[in-house]
Order: sequence, then structure tokens, then C-alpha cells
Amino acid sequence: MDFMATVLEVLGVERPATQSKWAFDGVSVLPILRGEAPEPRGIGWMYMTPTASVKDGYAFRYGKWKLAVGGISCDANRSTFNCSKPQLYDMQSDWAENHDLALKEPVILAAIERNFSIWHASVLQSMKDESKCSGHGGGGGGGGNVPFPKNPKPSSECTYKPGFAQNGADMAHGTVATKEECCGACAVTKGCHAGDFASASARHPTWDGEMTGGTCHLKSANSPKPGSPAQTAIVLPSSGGS
Repeated sequence: MDFMATVLEVLGVERPATQSKWAFDGVSVLPILRGEAPEPRGIGWMYMTPTASVKDGYAFRYGKWKLAVGGISCDANRSTFNCSKPQLYDMQSDWAENHDLALKEPVILAAIERNFSIWHASVLQSMKDESKCSGHGGGGGGGGNVPFPKNPKPSSECTYKPGFAQNGADMAHGTVATKEECCGACAVTKGCHAGDFASASARHPTWDGEMTGGTCHLKSANSPKPGSPAQTAIVLPSSGGS
């Protein structure tokens, strides 16, 4: 997000007047390139959805301080602390985030939570009134530009290639129990010709936080590429390509 701000400054170009009041997270990195200290700024993170949910997780950093709340790997049955509560870390001295300072620094925690709320509101405002994109997520599973089918039925019609994935952007993606369900999801999705299934584990849960089953990525073309051992390329019988 800083590339655009930097290029604008290098070229001496202003944003269009119609966009002059739009939210803009990026900053020019020219001061850093000149050896100068950059101005402090806040930066937020969210995952998969614009909703600030503990399940998906969110975070905000300002200077050395970082707020972290929940996340897809936050499992109350496995954690040694309540990872669903807001945590505060000093990234200057504790980059591994081992020491939560939320109770010791309540004023800083409250301030960074307010900063997150302001940033989050600007994200929602941008999506509502400023974005020129056609849609934000596929619904029913997220990602892509079509809804991921709900409760897809397993199908054995596809060809499965272990250790391979598919090139190209997702039409949609969602969590399924098996690669056969991923095949079934592709079969009922208009325009889907292939996909890939990435099996989940406790170390690598799905975007929905599931540690079993896996994530199904639906593709409009069959273009396999080498993947990880946890991935399986899925090809419908009617699909072209290799």
C-alpha cells in the first residue's frame, strides 16, 4: 500500500480531486530512502471478512505497540492463555509476542483499541462509498466473485493429483470435509473447471478455523502447478488443459 504513495510523491502527482478525501493507509517511503526517520503511523490487519471478529482475528500496530485479538489459530482448548481477549505487545523488546502487557498498560491498550476502531470505520466507509471493485468476497465461504456452494455433496467424478495445486485466482473458496466434497462444489458452480483442496491440520487450520477437512479453491481453468504435500489438484472430466 506504500508503493502508490511513494510513486505519487516521486512523480509529483496528486490524487484525483474526487478521491482527495478518500481514506488512504499508504505513506511515502522516500524519507526512509533518504535515511530519515519516518513519521509514526498506525496499521491494521483483518482476515477474510470486514467484520472485526475474534474468530477470524484482527490486529493493530502503532509504533512499538501491537494489539492482537483472536485469530484462526486461537483455540481455547490448546492455548495457555485466553487468546480471545485483547493482547498488547511491545514489539521493540518482544517481537515474538511472548509477554502480554494488556493488564500492565491499560491506558495504552485503550488508546490502541480506539485507534483500531477509527481505522476499522474507515475501512467500512471505503467499502461502502469509495471502492470501485465489484463485490467484496464470494459469500457463503468468502473469496472470489461467486458464492461458494453450501453443503456440497461429495463426488468421485474428478481426477485427483496429490501434491499439485491450481494456478489462477479463486472463483470462490470455502471449507469442506474432503476432496470429494471439493469436487462436488466445483461440479455445481457455473464456470468452474478445476480446483484444489488443501487439507487442514492443527498447525495449518482452514480460514474458518477448522483443523480437519480442508479448504477448497474453485478455479475457472485447469492449470496445475507443483504444490505442497497437503494440496491436491482437482480436475472435472469436462475440463480442458493439462
